[in-house]
Amino acid sequence: MRIGLHKYPALLPFIFLASGIALHQSRAGIAIAVIAALLGIFLIRTVFYALVFVPVGFLIAFLHTRRPMELFVGKRVRVAMTVISPSIARVDSLMTDSGMVEYHALVGVWPPAFEKGTKIDAIGFVAQTDNDYLIGNGVFHTFDVERLHRITPPSSLDANIRRVIGSDLHENISDSLARGVLLAFTIGERRSVPFLLKENFKKAGIYHLFAISGLHIGILFTIFLLILRFLRVGKSAASVISGILLLGYGHVAGYTPSILRAVVMAWAFILAYVSGRRSYPINTLALAGLITLFINPFYLFNIGFQLSYLATFGILLFYPLYKNLPFRWLTVPLMASFAAMAYTAPLLSLKMGYFSTVSPITSYIGGWLLWFALAETIAALATGITPFYRVAELAASLLILTANLFAKLPFSTVSLNPVVSGVILWYVLITALGMALRIWIRG
Repeated sequence: MRIGLHKYPALLPFIFLASGIALHQSRAGIAIAVIAALLGIFLIRTVFYALVFVPVGFLIAFLHTRRPMELFVGKRVRVAMTVISPSIARVDSLMTDSGMVEYHALVGVWPPAFEKGTKIDAIGFVAQTDNDYLIGNGVFHTFDVERLHRITPPSSLDANIRRVIGSDLHENISDSLARGVLLAFTIGERRSVPFLLKENFKKAGIYHLFAISGLHIGILFTIFLLILRFLRVGKSAASVISGILLLGYGHVAGYTPSILRAVVMAWAFILAYVSGRRSYPINTLALAGLITLFINPFYLFNIGFQLSYLATFGILLFYPLYKNLPFRWLTVPLMASFAAMAYTAPLLSLKMGYFSTVSPITSYIGGWLLWFALAETIAALATGITPFYRVAELAASLLILTANLFAKLPFSTVSLNPVVSGVILWYVLITALGMALRIWIRG
């Protein structure tokens, strides 16, 4: 094919599956615009993929659109739930005239004050929600807790690991802000990070560091691999063991869309390496997207999913343009930040009304500091050696200082309120440009 699409067999299925999901959610204009643009870019097999995967996307979205709590909207009910994230719980049973009976549903929990894995027996009110985060996780109703009957703390292995890590950092990291940042980086626990600090991270363009994603998984995989290679474990075995450790880590941190994407991509690379086959990162990204959307099609509307995939696609699409630049340790991360910004800034502007102009610089600085923070935290947790804690605390403190300094610059953010059609047009043009440049580079 003219653009080498045979290298990316998962790309068109992923895009058209997403279009079908969008179509089901009445995003017909977006779906039609994306399909029309793709018909102009991808010439061969496009119609076939569209005819197959748009209906499949529509169907899985339809099958997942279950609203079992609809009957209880506006009513006071008693439920037994298990918290699966700080603001979402799985309903296990519900009080009826016959007593507590088994029931299956997801609800948003208010207030979101419970640790993952906590079991709650409570009375409260059920309401519909228009919260984008909840809908982006396939949750359409909230449960406002009025009175608690019983709370059972989490007792699973991953909950105990999170508790041990939190306790260890609390004992050894004296600065509360640095400790909160390290908890967010290691186990995704952001409740200890003050609101104003989160806002500064947003304005500085590095709020994505709080969301455990490809950057974190890549750093952790490298650390695991280096340790195993130091212990003289073979390359293939070290890669597989590191992948297994990532699976365990994902379970402890919670399989958010960004973590799921990163772990799936990591395993695709591992399997390709072990089998001696070549892997194509864009195809691996699309494969991760397919798997994620089949698990939960409503992740398509999750801002974390959107930003994670857009940023990664931008980095991978333009990578051939900057991979051979001189001073690669400096130029490659900076150019990757610009590529990610080209794909995330329009969406962030659409959601927040502004975007960070300093993001490429702060992301470069933040990436290095995150590396030191994670590496030293792992070393500290594994050995208990005090200097490791001090270096981790220093790296976290420097990252906080970076966010605060850049957020206060008068030009750190630019107000922008684009229209949806303009954002779509931008993505079509920038993607077409990236593809054209890749063809030109290949000659």
